[in-house]
Amino acid sequence: MKPSLRASRMIALFLVAAPLVPAANVSFSGTFTSDLQVQFFTFTVATDTAGVGFGTLGYAGGTNANGQTVEEGGFDPHLDLWDPSGNPMNPGTFSCVTTNPVTLYNPAPDSVTGTCGDTYYPTTLSFPGGVWAAGTYTVALEVDGNPATGATTDPFLIAQLYGQSSTPLPANFSCIIGAPGYQPAGGTIDQTAPFCDEYSPTGAQRTGGWAIDFVNVTSASEVASTPEPGTLGLALLAGAVLAARRIRERA
Repeated sequence: MKPSLRASRMIALFLVAAPLVPAANVSFSGTFTSDLQVQFFTFTVATDTAGVGFGTLGYAGGTNANGQTVEEGGFDPHLDLWDPSGNPMNPGTFSCVTTNPVTLYNPAPDSVTGTCGDTYYPTTLSFPGGVWAAGTYTVALEVDGNPATGATTDPFLIAQLYGQSSTPLPANFSCIIGAPGYQPAGGTIDQTAPFCDEYSPTGAQRTGGWAIDFVNVTSASEVASTPEPGTLGLALLAGAVLAARRIRERA
């Protein structure tokens, strides 16, 4: 049975009036067990969108997009970003400014180190224009000092450096005196434990806690934590397919 003309007009009016893919704010949190761990995410914007952003809260704490309190004390984070075609984009930055695009929390300094170590994206320097092209982006969260070196399947910095020598890969590189990556500023540290902080006046270890918010996105998902190079591409592909399917279902 064909729908009546009146019913067809009402359906068309509803589709025009209602957003097909409403924007959302999404929060994730977890705990690393070593300095080498990397957590991947994908997020999707269904149409060209302004105001998209993401940022961490685990270092200095705050209130996330779900209204939950995040305790301070986590490791010093770093964020890397790849566009929908897999091209690396400029990394995020850390700052105490209150005008950063991720406005769900105030980037206050950590009470122990006095540093605003949490990282956000975008910045006016790293993403001029402010409009994100529709598509699925990939984000990596890692310990500062172990950034990405190229594509998502390339070794991260510490793995790349140690791949050129016979020295075992240090799961706690941030606390090993003389190892690549940032080093604790001073004080008594446990060189067998991870998550030392170069900003701490005492060289104290941090925890493996992390938290991240995605702002004004269509959807966001955790993909994999420290995946093997051969499996990451499949995981990202699966995440992109799932995100596209969710968009179609919402539409």
